[in-house]
Amino acid sequence: MPSISIIARKLVGVDPDLSFVDWLILLWLYSNPSDSGKRSLTSLQKALKRIPDFQKPDGDPVFNETQFEQMILSSLKKLKDRGFAKIYSAEDRYITIELTVEGTNFLGNNLSASDKNFLKEYGMLK
Repeated sequence: MPSISIIARKLVGVDPDLSFVDWLILLWLYSNPSDSGKRSLTSLQKALKRIPDFQKPDGDPVFNETQFEQMILSSLKKLKDRGFAKIYSAEDRYITIELTVEGTNFLGNNLSASDKNFLKEYGMLK
């Protein structure tokens, strides 16, 4: 996941409506799909905690669980509204996320060939 943050930083200016967190989530969904193509909120939280931008110098997370969850849910709402992600929920706390065709095409059009090669080389793009 930290390697995705490098690409996300490069893409921040591409679309003024998308934040660094939005790009991280899009790239994470795009480059790390599970076999079903869906990912859980819990796995996304764990992945974001590994991003250096969200860690203190000692490696501890900057945000607590609730803050991470709120940051992610806010971003997911924006991505859903843009048509880039589908959100499924079962029970109160379990949320599954899927990148839509529109989201996949958006990323495909905005990632450079070198970014795609980087993701492939490090085994993150299937």
